Amino acid sequence: MKRTHRKILFALLTALLLAAGCGSDDDADTPPAVEYKVMGGRLVWCSGGAEDMAVPGNASSIGNNAFGNCGTIGTLTIPATVTHIMRYTFSGVKVGKIIFGGTVGEWADMAEQDGFGETLRGTPVICSDGEWKSAPAVPDVPVKPDEWEIADGVLVKYSGNATTVTIPENVTVIGVGAFAGCADITHVTIPSSVTDIGAGAIPAETSVTYHGTAERWDELAADGGLDDITVFITDENGTLTGYRGSATDITIPDGVTAIAGGAFAGHTELEHISIPAGVTSIGENAFAGCTGLAHVDIPASVTDIGAGALPAGTAVTYHGTAEQWDELAKDGGLDGVTVQFTGESGTPAHTHTWGEAYTNGGEDGHYRTCTTEECSEHSEIVPHECTYTENGDTHTKTCTANCGYSKTEAHTWGEEYTDNGDGTHSRTCTGCGRTESAPHGYTYSDDSSTTHTMTCTECDYAKTEAHAYGGETYTDAGHVKKCTGCGHSETAQHTWGDTYENDGNGHYQICTTTGCTAHSATEEHTWSAYTDDHDGSNHSKTCSVCNRTEHAVHDWGAYADNGSGKHYQTCSVCHGQSESVAHDYEYKDSADGTHTITCTKCEYANTEEHKYDNGTDNGNGTHTETCLACAATKTENHAYSDGTCAVCAFPKPKISNGTIDDNGVLVRYTGSEAAPFTIPNGVTGIGSEWIANSTLKFTTLTIPVSVTNIASKAFKSMQVPFVIKYKGTMDQWNAITKESGYGLKGKTIKCADGDLTAE
Repeated sequence: MKRTHRKILFALLTALLLAAGCGSDDDADTPPAVEYKVMGGRLVWCSGGAEDMAVPGNASSIGNNAFGNCGTIGTLTIPATVTHIMRYTFSGVKVGKIIFGGTVGEWADMAEQDGFGETLRGTPVICSDGEWKSAPAVPDVPVKPDEWEIADGVLVKYSGNATTVTIPENVTVIGVGAFAGCADITHVTIPSSVTDIGAGAIPAETSVTYHGTAERWDELAADGGLDDITVFITDENGTLTGYRGSATDITIPDGVTAIAGGAFAGHTELEHISIPAGVTSIGENAFAGCTGLAHVDIPASVTDIGAGALPAGTAVTYHGTAEQWDELAKDGGLDGVTVQFTGESGTPAHTHTWGEAYTNGGEDGHYRTCTTEECSEHSEIVPHECTYTENGDTHTKTCTANCGYSKTEAHTWGEEYTDNGDGTHSRTCTGCGRTESAPHGYTYSDDSSTTHTMTCTECDYAKTEAHAYGGETYTDAGHVKKCTGCGHSETAQHTWGDTYENDGNGHYQICTTTGCTAHSATEEHTWSAYTDDHDGSNHSKTCSVCNRTEHAVHDWGAYADNGSGKHYQTCSVCHGQSESVAHDYEYKDSADGTHTITCTKCEYANTEEHKYDNGTDNGNGTHTETCLACAATKTENHAYSDGTCAVCAFPKPKISNGTIDDNGVLVRYTGSEAAPFTIPNGVTGIGSEWIANSTLKFTTLTIPVSVTNIASKAFKSMQVPFVIKYKGTMDQWNAITKESGYGLKGKTIKCADGDLTAE
């Protein structure tokens, strides 16, 4: 625990124990309660850490370093009332999890607008509708504090002596003269965060690697001051996508991994290009239109060259073997190119040519490797020169030679605190320059009835100020206000106002003394009788003293019929009536051609005749009609008129040489053939002596299932036997009404499910 925090926590624990009278052994292990200080709706300070902490509900914002004394918090609960969290609220404190009462969108808006999200990377935030996750960390470019002067994103001055430099990611503007006097600089790497470059900011004849797009660079260059600068434009993966410059002889910088198609197209001034080791591919037409190109130096790391990449007539020095080149040439695009190989066996001894890139040799330093193919020698190891990146509780030092050396270690804090002039003090890491701020830890001296002196326990800050009263309490004799800093107290009498405040328990008067929230004893309300609010749901009563009005939901009684197809309810408390609504009808068939109508809510009842639909044909000479209200049904024979059933419109059956009446009865047949005869489907009855020719003989007579009646003497004049077939079942045959003497008694009837003897 930091020294400041130990002193503050010790003072708070002592005060709490003395105030509570805690001195016994029984209470020795009881941890002190966490105290919060909210001023003007802002949580500005809390007394100490705990596994679970919760921001008070009266806080609408959280100030810088509000949790500076808390160390580590397991779960921190923040209510939805908080709408603003300052940038350094969580600086220097570890939080395992945050539970936020608002939505993910509300938290994200605060994090974006207030900027505190950077200090919560990796901390889950559980909101009411899901989990907020911080954006991936963007590593800062390691810099030495004494080399870079940056103010609000503006690079004011670089004072180092390196020949190649990388501008930090947090720079947005390169100021005029930022590299003035840096005569040794040959190459500058510019991040995409830079949006403006001052005139003459980059020294003439300096090469630049720009991590952005060609279009964005052209916008920067349009402002002037970038003449005689060679620019290599690369994307985030190290692919060189564009080139701007007028030099005849160029060396592509280390760090480029590929050359995109068309990257150098049209640069006729180019004569010699050296491509560094590490580049693996050269895209199609990469050097198209470079008519002055005489020589290109290509490393063995290149494994792919696109069609048309090199102009015809170009001389190539390839740092590989003839076999490797032949593999490249298979893909085409190398017509007219002459090649000299340096990787073939028998190559003469050479003087080492150290590459520009460094290789990490561990803690001792780094070295460079000979660029000649198949030579494994490297230079002497030289010590690392590092820049620093702060990571919260640690910093990472990274070698400026880009050799890959990096190490994360604890901060090396200076011993002295410096007053920041804003109620906090800070100390600085001697390595990365990280500044850690914390609120002053005050001790107080009560100077008089009006002032006290507050002195910081860590730095030399001291201030005399007026007492700040808060935490008023009241008794029968009056109220007491106490200074929140030094504890000085004053007592005054209550002064009750003339008006009444109220709540659900009664009404009371407020003390008019400034800063006192005490009120008189609560008196019961003097309520009026309830009256209808005429909103269809509530009634209300009003106190005659304080005019408080309380609403309550109507206590509705039973429904009553209003005689016009609707019903209503009456409140048993205020006698107000509800809006009338239509009856909720229930229908019941009375089996006498009528149905009863009853409302399910009130006492309404009525009886009315069925109202049938047009009926549905049943396929047996009958139709079924359904009541449109209660769904009761009735089945009856078709009643034909003008060739169709007058109810369901079923077409009347037809027969040649015969007559079927409007009731569907076959009343006459005058045919003379002796052959099978089928009575048409839909005929409902066979009339008396329907055969006009008594000598007519059928071989087979088929009777449809639609026949429900056979009249007396229907078959008397017919000469039977002949085969009689019935399309229905034996039970259906027996159900047919047969008048006495119908003429088939004792005859065999062949039914669909067997034969029977007619009775």
